[in-house]
Amino acid sequence: MKTWRPFLVLGMCATLGAGTTALLVPRPEGVNILPEAALRLPMPLWIDARGEGDFSRGHVPGALLLNEDNWSQAIVGVLEAWSPGRPIVVYCGSSKCSASHAVARRLRGEEYQLEPVHVLRGGWDALEMSARIGKELKWP
Repeated sequence: MKTWRPFLVLGMCATLGAGTTALLVPRPEGVNILPEAALRLPMPLWIDARGEGDFSRGHVPGALLLNEDNWSQAIVGVLEAWSPGRPIVVYCGSSKCSASHAVARRLRGEEYQLEPVHVLRGGWDALEMSARIGKELKWP
């Protein structure tokens, strides 16, 4: 039975604020988190991994822009804003975008070793969809 244990664990449930349960699904590049669960994290640091044009058209209030194009300038602000234990939520445009995974992987990597770092499942599109279908989204 012990040999099957790693294969049986496909996801884990985390209780996030006010008794809400969200499914967090481990992936090789980190943990995906649903928009509703991310919005309930205590004081998350939001990182927008999209391009500057998309960021200027709309982003999570207080989010910091960080992507491969602006990394050397923007990482300083991210490191100043982060404190140990503060959750980081990285998002990009949609579930088809891999920029958020690349940014999260780099933040967790040997150079910075930041934790916890989550990737928003579905990205900006999922946040907008949640708002359109009437779910109450409370911005940080």
